Amino acid sequence: MSIYNPKELMKSLYIVCLLVTLSSCAVTGNNYKNSIFSTKNQAPESVFSAREVSGKLIDDVHLKTKGDYHYALGESLSLDGDSKRAIEEFKMTLVYDPKSPVVLTRLAAEYLRSGLVNEALEEVQAATKADPTYKEARVLLGGIYSSLKMYDESEEQYVEMLKQDPKSYEAYIYLGALLAEQGKFNESKIVFKKLVKVADNDNSHVAHYYLARVYHEQGGLKNENKAIKELEKALTIKPDHKESVTHLARIYQEQDRIDKSIEIFLSYQDRYGPLEQGAAFLSQYYLEGNQLDKALEQLQFLEGFHPGDLSTKTKMALILVERKKYEKAIDKLLAILKVDPTLDKIRFYLGAVYEEVNLSENALVQYNEVNLGSDYFPDAILHSALILQKLEREQEALDKVSEGLQKRKDIPELYSLKASLLSEARAYKEASIVMTEAVKVFPANTDIRYMHATMLDKVGSKGETIAELEKLIAQDPEHVQALNYLAYTYADSGKDLNKAMKLAKIANKLKPNDAYILDTIGWIYFKKGNMRMAIQNLEKAHRFKPDESIVAEHLGDAYYKYQLTAKARIMYEKALELENEGFKVDRIKTKLTSIKEQILKPINSRMPASN
Repeated sequence: MSIYNPKELMKSLYIVCLLVTLSSCAVTGNNYKNSIFSTKNQAPESVFSAREVSGKLIDDVHLKTKGDYHYALGESLSLDGDSKRAIEEFKMTLVYDPKSPVVLTRLAAEYLRSGLVNEALEEVQAATKADPTYKEARVLLGGIYSSLKMYDESEEQYVEMLKQDPKSYEAYIYLGALLAEQGKFNESKIVFKKLVKVADNDNSHVAHYYLARVYHEQGGLKNENKAIKELEKALTIKPDHKESVTHLARIYQEQDRIDKSIEIFLSYQDRYGPLEQGAAFLSQYYLEGNQLDKALEQLQFLEGFHPGDLSTKTKMALILVERKKYEKAIDKLLAILKVDPTLDKIRFYLGAVYEEVNLSENALVQYNEVNLGSDYFPDAILHSALILQKLEREQEALDKVSEGLQKRKDIPELYSLKASLLSEARAYKEASIVMTEAVKVFPANTDIRYMHATMLDKVGSKGETIAELEKLIAQDPEHVQALNYLAYTYADSGKDLNKAMKLAKIANKLKPNDAYILDTIGWIYFKKGNMRMAIQNLEKAHRFKPDESIVAEHLGDAYYKYQLTAKARIMYEKALELENEGFKVDRIKTKLTSIKEQILKPINSRMPASN
C-alpha cells in the first residue's frame, strides 16, 4: 500500500484551507497596511480631495463586504455538501477579489471535491501565480499533479516550498511520500532522514513514523526490522502516537507475531485508553478464540468510536445471546432495529431470543415482520409454526405455513412443513397432495422426494411408494433414510426379502449402529423366520434406542415367536408405555392379551421404525 494517498491529501488540504481562511479577518489576502482601516495616506494631501478619499473608502468597504458574504456562503454550502452552489459562491467572491490566492485555492479544492480535476488545476495554478509563496496552493497543486501521475511537476512544487522554507515540515512529508509512491525508496528515505534532523521536538516522532513506513513499503525482513526500530523511536519520543502504535502492531501481525500486536494494543489501552484500530483487532482476535467476554469489552470500546455502526452492535448482541444475557441482547437488538427497521436478520434474531425466554407472542410479532423476500423468511415461518404448535394452536400453525407457501413457492421447506402438520392431523391425503406438488417444483430435491414417498405410504399407495423411493435412490444411492425405508417396505410385504436385506446392509454400512436400520435388519430376519438373528439385531437396536415404541414392539414379537413369553410381555409393556397413538396402543394391548391366552394373532403390516 502506498504511503501517499491523494484522497487523504485533498481532505487535509480542505481542512487547512478552511482553517486558514476562518482564522483571517479578511479573505482578500491584503496586508494590514493596505487595508481599508489604514489611516496612512502615502500620497500628498493635495493630490486627493476629501470627497475622492471618502468615496474610495466606501467603495473598498462595499467590495470587501460583498466578497466576505459570498465566501462565507460558499463555505456554508460546502459544509452542507452542496458543492455546485458552493463553487458558484466562490466564483462570485473572485468577482470582488479576482487575485486572492486563498479564494482561488479554495475554489480549486471544491472543484476537486466535485471531480472536476481540470478546473481545479486551472484555479490552483492561478493561485500560485498570484502568490508564489502561498504554501497551501502549492500543496494542493502538487497533490493534483501526483493524482494525474505528473510526478515531476508534483515534485517541483514541494522542492519550491523547501527553497522558500528549508524547514517546511509539510514539504518534506509530501515530497517523501511522492518519491515512495514511485518506488524511489532510497530517495524517499533520504528526504525523511533530513526531516528527522530538521524537525522540531513537536514533530520529530512523525519523521521517524514516515521513515518507518518507507522501510515497510520497501519490503523484506531486513527493512521490516528497520521499520520497527523507527517506530520504536517515534514511540520513545511520543508514546501515545496512535499511528505509530497501529503501524507497529500491523507489522507484527504480518510477521505472525500476534502476541506482540496484542501486547502493543493492550499496553496502549491501559495507559491512554482504547484505540480504535486496537479495539477492532482485539475484538476479532478474541471472537476467533471464543473469548467472548474479552471480545465484548473490545466491541464496547469500538462502539464508543462509532455509535452508529450496526455491525458492531450486532456482534455484541450475538455475544450477549451466547452468554445467555438475554435482556441485554434484546435491548441491543431493539436499538439496532430502531436505527434500521428493515434488517430482517436482526428481527429474526430478536424473535429467537424472545422465543428462548418464552415470550412467545413477542417472538411471533417479530417473525411476522420478516420480509417474504428475506433469506430468514422460511425460518421465521418455521419458528412461528413451532411456537403455535407448542401453544396447541395447530390450525393457526397450519394457516401460517399455508400463508407462507402462497407467498413463497420457491422454498422446499415450507412444503415439507405443511405436509408434516397435515400428517400430524392425520390428513394424509392432503399431505400427499402437497408433496406431489412439491416434487413437481423440486424434482431434484431428494428430501422432498423422500417425504413424498412417506406420504404416499400413509395413504396406502405401496406401489407408488416403492416407485418414488427407487427414483430417489437412483438420484442419491447413499440416501440412508430412503434405503432403510425401501428395505422395510419390501420386508413388511414379505416379498423381495433378499433385496430388502441388501438395501438395509448398504444403509447400515453408511450409518453403522443406527437403531432404525438395525430394527429393519432384525425385522427382515423375522420375516425370513430366523428368530435368533432377528433377536440379536433387535436387541442391539433397543439398546441404542430404548425409548422407541416400535423397536420394543418388534423385539417383543421376536421374543414371542422364539417362545420367550416372559421377555415378550416385558417388551410389549415397554412399547405400550412409550406409545401414544390410539390404533397402535390398541394393537399392543391385543398382543398382551394374546400372550395371556397363549395365542399370537397374525402381525399386521406397519410402518418402518424410521417413520
